[in-house]
Amino acid sequence: MGVTLSEALPTYFIIDTSMISTEERFGPRWYVAFTRPRTEQKVAAKITEMGIESFLPMYQVIRQWSDRKKRIRVPLFPNYVFIKTNEETRGVLFSIKDIVRFVSIEKKPVVVREQEIRDIKFILNGDFELDAEDYFQAGMKVKINRGHLSGMEGIILRKNSKARLLIKIDLLQRAFSVNIPSCFADTIA
Repeated sequence: MGVTLSEALPTYFIIDTSMISTEERFGPRWYVAFTRPRTEQKVAAKITEMGIESFLPMYQVIRQWSDRKKRIRVPLFPNYVFIKTNEETRGVLFSIKDIVRFVSIEKKPVVVREQEIRDIKFILNGDFELDAEDYFQAGMKVKINRGHLSGMEGIILRKNSKARLLIKIDLLQRAFSVNIPSCFADTIA
């Protein structure tokens, strides 16, 4: 029986420094870099060449081509690389052209606890069948953050295993849905 990542792991990203140990608060901490598409392995290698610890969680998938199937390793979190560094060194990492930005909330870089990194490594090294899952689940309320639908709010549906945004027009008591990439939406309360 397989365990999906969403079932196996808790939420990872934290910002409240009171939740991390003194050693983690003042020593190197894990940050999350957002990379250009399909450059995660190159970025992780360059970071390692600089003598800085990085972590790129990878897992195996089977890809189908017209003539064959092949088992390949792909990033568990596409476009993201975890980097263990301090605040001063973090700025130097922008010399790597494929790093777009560091993940931030309210202009503060997101810090991932050491325990969460260990948990991810434990699961990746274990005998678990992993499936990368979309963060958005059916029934979640979201607000579109870019594109032609920017500013609209709706509810996530699943149809043919694709995420769709349900838009309700209460006055008409009608609704419609549209395919929407998950990167275009933010959760709302």
